[in-house]
Amino acid sequence: MAGRMSGVHASTFAVRLPPPVIASLRSNLYRTFTVTAATVAVTGVSLNKSAATLTVGATETLTATIAPTNATNQNVTWTTGNAAVATVAAGVVTAVSAGTAVITVTTQDGGHTATCNVTVSAAPYMTFPLTSLSYDSLDGEQTFTITTNTDWTITCPDSWVTVTPSSGANTATVTVKVMANTTGVPRSTTLTVSGTGVAPQPVAVTQSNTSVANETVAPTALTACARDGILHISGLTAGESLRVYSIPGSTVWHGKATADRAQVALPARGIFIIATGTGVLKVRH
Repeated sequence: MAGRMSGVHASTFAVRLPPPVIASLRSNLYRTFTVTAATVAVTGVSLNKSAATLTVGATETLTATIAPTNATNQNVTWTTGNAAVATVAAGVVTAVSAGTAVITVTTQDGGHTATCNVTVSAAPYMTFPLTSLSYDSLDGEQTFTITTNTDWTITCPDSWVTVTPSSGANTATVTVKVMANTTGVPRSTTLTVSGTGVAPQPVAVTQSNTSVANETVAPTALTACARDGILHISGLTAGESLRVYSIPGSTVWHGKATADRAQVALPARGIFIIATGTGVLKVRH
C-alpha cells in the first residue's frame, strides 16, 4: 500500500490477506536442503596376523583393519589360495589338511589386499602295538616302537622298571628293563605313555616270581641256546620254514632254514619263541 494515512491514531489492528498472498509468503519463507557428507576413500587394509600355524580341524580368526578407519566403504571379501588345505569365511580360517595356503582379504573400495600365510600340520597321533609286557623273575628287557608325530614321555611309579628313552619326539623304539624279582611273589605296575595333544595310554607290566628255562611247547627235535645276543638253533631240516619272535609277538627273523643249524641275532634280552613246521621251542636270553 502506498501513500499516507492521516487522522489515524497509533493502534493495533488486523489485516486480512487473501489466501494466494499467504501461500506466496510461505513458499518464500521455507526451504528444504539435502546435506551430503564427503566420501572418504579406502587407502589400504591390514590383518592382525601375517602367518598362522594350525593343526587339522583347528580354526583361527583373522581381523581386517581398513585405513583410514573412517573410510566410507568398510566392506571386504575373503578368499583362500588352497581350499584343500584351509578355508575361510568372514575371517574365520579352518584347517582342512596338512599343507600351506594363503588367505587374502580384499577391500571393495579400491581393491586393496592383505595376506596371511597359513601352515597346517597333521593332528597329533600316537600308536604302539601292545597293551602289556610280561617277564619272568629274572632281570630282562623288551622293546616296542612308538609311532607318533608329537612329543611323548613314559612314566612308571616303580623303581624296578627302567624305560630307555623315557621321553622323545616322533617315532622311536623304547626298551623296558626289569630287575630280578626277589620278593617271592608276582608283581605288577603300569607304564603311562603320554603325548602332546593325545590321550595317555597305559601299558601293564607284570613279572612272575619264577624263572623260565628253555621249554618245549610242542614236540620237536629242535635245540637252542642264546649267548651274547645270538640265538643258536640246531635240529633243523634244510628248506623248512623257521620263525623267531618275541613274547609280545614281534617277529625277530623269518625265512627258510638252509642247513640243520642256524644263528639269529636277538634285538634284546627276553623270552623268544622258535617255531618251525615240526615244533615250537621257548628260549630265554
